[in-house]
Amino acid sequence: MSRCRRGWPPAPLPVVGDPGQVEQAVINLALNARDAMPDGGKVVLTTAPENVDDAYARSHPPMPTGLYTVLRVSDSGHGMPHETQLRIFEPFFTTKDVGKGTGLGLSMVYSTLKQIGGFIFVESEVNRGTTFRLFFSAGADTGGPPTRRRRRRCARTSGAATRRC
Repeated sequence: MSRCRRGWPPAPLPVVGDPGQVEQAVINLALNARDAMPDGGKVVLTTAPENVDDAYARSHPPMPTGLYTVLRVSDSGHGMPHETQLRIFEPFFTTKDVGKGTGLGLSMVYSTLKQIGGFIFVESEVNRGTTFRLFFSAGADTGGPPTRRRRRRCARTSGAATRRC
């Protein structure tokens, strides 16, 4: 049996991105986490604001410094060797059996983050699980949490466009 735990901050965190694309990215990561735990395990989703400083940005190029909203998706699954981690964002790359996956899920997550100016990083160890960290621009130019007007504007976004929320 797999368990899912989530941890959210007390107030919503603003992000830059199309809601439908962000939702699909989270679904893809959650499904991969589930598949990595055929005998059950734990999936944890958390969000938090994170200020990326010069040292962190230098070790994660081309990421600039600044405020981000970070979504972490962690699982207690079988993990991945380093060689696999180097290829997971390639289109059609899969470690799943034939007919069990297209190899497009993680490449779509990567493309979504790249399109909206975000970043994705993976940490994994065989037999210890995997953590994906998605860095979304925190929409710092919005001046804080979304106002009623900004929420309405974001709700009207189309699936093909990205907007600052």
